Amino acid sequence: MEDRKITRGWGQMIKTGLVIITFPALTMVLSYALFYILPRSYTAESRIQVIALDLHESEEQLGSRIHEIASSMNQPRMQTLLSYKLAIHDLGEASFTDVEEIREIYPPEMLEFAGKIMQEKLNNLQLGLSTSSIDSMISDILVRMNYTPEKIGERISVRRIPDTEKISIHAHADASDIAAYMVNTYADEYIRYYEVVGKERMEKSVDLLEKLLEQRRKDLEEKSVRLQYHREFIRGQAMHSEIAGILSRISTLEINRKEEEELIESLKTAMLNKQKSKQTPAIIRTADIKGNISDDDRELMVELGSALARKQFIEQQIHYLKGKLAIKEETALAPYRQEVEVAKTAYLEVLGKLKSAKDTAVSLSHSLRKVSDGKVRFPFHQAPLFLSLLAGIASLVLWVAFLLNIRYL
Repeated sequence: MEDRKITRGWGQMIKTGLVIITFPALTMVLSYALFYILPRSYTAESRIQVIALDLHESEEQLGSRIHEIASSMNQPRMQTLLSYKLAIHDLGEASFTDVEEIREIYPPEMLEFAGKIMQEKLNNLQLGLSTSSIDSMISDILVRMNYTPEKIGERISVRRIPDTEKISIHAHADASDIAAYMVNTYADEYIRYYEVVGKERMEKSVDLLEKLLEQRRKDLEEKSVRLQYHREFIRGQAMHSEIAGILSRISTLEINRKEEEELIESLKTAMLNKQKSKQTPAIIRTADIKGNISDDDRELMVELGSALARKQFIEQQIHYLKGKLAIKEETALAPYRQEVEVAKTAYLEVLGKLKSAKDTAVSLSHSLRKVSDGKVRFPFHQAPLFLSLLAGIASLVLWVAFLLNIRYL
């Protein structure tokens, strides 16, 4: 009798357990099948930070450069670059897509050669396709793999994160590893592309600026020589009679000053010799004249004072005439001097641009940095199992609550 009760108790427990787990288990199976069958799109993101080229780059200039970079990253050239990388990857040992059909069409050596050509194009950043047989083959491979630039453009999006110096790269694919590979490759290859192309552009810009600087230097020298020529021309031409007259007067006054200087030295020497002969101290300045000075000495002193006064007057006249001459020359040479100033300003402007271009070329390789590797937002490889497990737990809770409500348990 007791054995029957025990058997009946175990049977009731098993029956109750089966009733409890049947509905959740069925829900989990159906959920797993549903999530597994439905197409899934995995999303990955990578980020690039744009760094200022130098301390002189303003926020407005940096923002403009970030916008330019984001725009260039959306260009077909970058999408072609990624399509080549994906094709080379899939033609290797591991692949994201089924390439058996392609291997059946093309022999292994042709596929290997196509891979080398694509890699060479990537290294040289020569991504265009021509009408040659190998390029036609590469184009066909990209179409069969669904890796055309148009298809890549539909799966990749690039945008600037607002109010930051970062650019976000998003990719969606049927598998998480493809999405992660796409964003990581896109970021790495664009940084390489930006540095290589930017360096080439900077080198060309530096070469052009150096040639332009040499032209500006020659132009400045020519303008300076022209200014000097016109200065001499103006001074030597009779048509500029006023300037010629001033120059003639200055020349005459210079001669007079020299004569006065010789006379002054001669008078000083005569006075010194006379004083030595009398064995008395020499008296040169008129302020030191004593009452017992002889008439001869007084005449020498007066003559010396007159010579000094004449020399001073001549120097004042020379100074005045030189100032007047400078004004006249400046007026006549103003157009030519203006040409020199313009040429000098142009020379200094190009020199500044050249220095800036060289500084930019040096800092260009450090202006982009990948700050975030491609990460899938959700572990999509386990998505069907994970989501079906959640559905099973939820249905279990609801089912137990239902059974308790009907007093089955």
